[in-house]
Amino acid sequence: MLRRFVITGGPCTGKTSLIRELEKEYNVFDETAREVLEGMPVIYRSTFEAQYEIFKRQLRQNEEAEGIEGIVFFDRGIPDVLSFFRYHGLSIDSELLDESKKESTNYETVFIPDFVPYEQDEIRQEEEYVIKKIHDLVVETYSDLSYQVVDVPFMDVQERVDFIKRKISFDKS
Repeated sequence: MLRRFVITGGPCTGKTSLIRELEKEYNVFDETAREVLEGMPVIYRSTFEAQYEIFKRQLRQNEEAEGIEGIVFFDRGIPDVLSFFRYHGLSIDSELLDESKKESTNYETVFIPDFVPYEQDEIRQEEEYVIKKIHDLVVETYSDLSYQVVDVPFMDVQERVDFIKRKISFDKS
């Protein structure tokens, strides 16, 4: 039986570190936005075309997961794209909205880690107040779509992994 979980939140919450640790035991799908945006000039990252490409890749990941038995973690889910469309003030069409709904994605639980110390990199160029705004939009989007959202407190990576493993084990019983 396939069980889908999402690790998400704003930039600098430790999502990728969590995914790297979870990957040691589970199937994971990496963040599609990094694939699309890496190397892209900043001016183009907020365009409809760039964000829609991220959406299409998220849909492909969800389809690819269909062939997997067991637990799958996604580094960001389809509703994240909806959050970034909102953040960039882009028009949201019915396809994006429909594909973001819980019954379309079948994500069992959405884990949202608390912030870690902020570090800018090639993709994360935002000021701290911007990452907080993005984080709040992501949380709001998943909550508005009635996903089960679980806050993951700030602690070291292995403690976070153990927290998540306890939660998914508890949800199964």
